Amino acid sequence: MFSSGAHRAVIDSGASSIALPKKKFSAEAWVTIDKPLTWGAIITAMQDNGGFEKGWLLGYKGNKFCLGLSTKGVDDGDGLMSYIVGKTSFNSGHWYHVVATYDGKLSRIYVNGALDVESGAQHGEINYPANLYFEVGAYHDNDENFPMTGWVSELTLWRDALTSEEVAARYQAGEHLHPTMEPAPVGERTAPQASWIFGDASMDNAHLDGDAKIHGEA
Repeated sequence: MFSSGAHRAVIDSGASSIALPKKKFSAEAWVTIDKPLTWGAIITAMQDNGGFEKGWLLGYKGNKFCLGLSTKGVDDGDGLMSYIVGKTSFNSGHWYHVVATYDGKLSRIYVNGALDVESGAQHGEINYPANLYFEVGAYHDNDENFPMTGWVSELTLWRDALTSEEVAARYQAGEHLHPTMEPAPVGERTAPQASWIFGDASMDNAHLDGDAKIHGEA
């Protein structure tokens, strides 16, 4: 559970991009968002400071999911990040399966197994900054820090763009595990939880709050 600025999973603060996907990627999450934000993030690997815009994020703007992405194909010298915003509005207390993909030419967002939006605004290799915030549960860079309020059940980062068939299959496989949530009584706090699978990426630099756990695969 992410309920305040103190609840986040810092995978690596001030990290380099050496272990991150370079040409294609997919970021997949089962989430609930309980507080819409203008600048919200589920997972980030970026810096977006004024005109300096590099990296990527899977997040949300208001009550719709978004993908922010900066590539070398449209670099204006200090990076240019485009945000695509989905059409599906999310509601508090409901689980959503959201997947952002980039195949080197097209960016896509899928919600609950279906394509929500796509864009060709970015192309080429991902344009990473020299140092970035690789973090779960907050829109965080050098000059902004907006924590997420909600839940993350599972988070997966892939080094390839999932196909629409693969996205639909993964949604169907997880749908029965994510029923509508019952709100906790006022004043009751549950233990923070976060899990993700990063393929062959190292988990050595991950830091979690409270009783949260990491599930990694070598």
